[in-house]
Amino acid sequence: MKAQSSLEYLVIVAVVLGIVAAVSYFMLSPVPGFQKSGSISICRQAAIECYAKKQVNPEDPCKNCDSACLDSSGNELFEGALRCCKAGRSSAIYEGSQENCMESPIADFTYDCQENSEGITECDFDATSSYDTDGYIQTYSWQVDFLDSDRNSYRATGPYISLALEGGRNRVTLTVTDNDGLSASKSEEITGSYGKLSQCSLYLTREECQSDPDCKWCDFTGTQFDYCTYSSYSCEYGSRPPLLP
Repeated sequence: MKAQSSLEYLVIVAVVLGIVAAVSYFMLSPVPGFQKSGSISICRQAAIECYAKKQVNPEDPCKNCDSACLDSSGNELFEGALRCCKAGRSSAIYEGSQENCMESPIADFTYDCQENSEGITECDFDATSSYDTDGYIQTYSWQVDFLDSDRNSYRATGPYISLALEGGRNRVTLTVTDNDGLSASKSEEITGSYGKLSQCSLYLTREECQSDPDCKWCDFTGTQFDYCTYSSYSCEYGSRPPLLP
């Protein structure tokens, strides 16, 4: 009789524990179609945790932000809350925040320059190392300013360009714009070769230059020079253009 009572007691305890476990499971498990509500304080804490994670792994997706920064309807607490959280920017998360935490793109390019058979510097530029942490690069714009020449600036678009530089200093500027409309720029100054020029700096007139078979005088209209001793895009036939170094 005593053993039977003990058995009944154990059965009752097991049933009670089972009921408690079942109730706890249903209380703690998310109900389908119901979004757990976040809050500004929870979202801010998630951003702090995200920042710490990204110090270890910059590619961490910070999934804790997904629920922490959404309301019960699944909407962001404010426009850009998720972006701010996943960027680890806790200071941008507060009541009434209007920050969207969009990140500007990073402009970057590499280049390879070689002298051609005429001694002119030709360069290939590659901007594919540019990137955007929260989107993608939408446009690539180039401007090349020929600082030691009166030649007009060169402009082009696209991730790759190739061109011949002017003799002297050339400033190459890349501007990238991302899908959010934010832009960033990078500039490099590159020195170009003047080409194969005869060294006849003592000749003051075209006639003097013509008397020497190794000397050539500048008599072009602005498209190219033909191994001139004196060369400038602004020179005129028969004049004495500025001396080159």
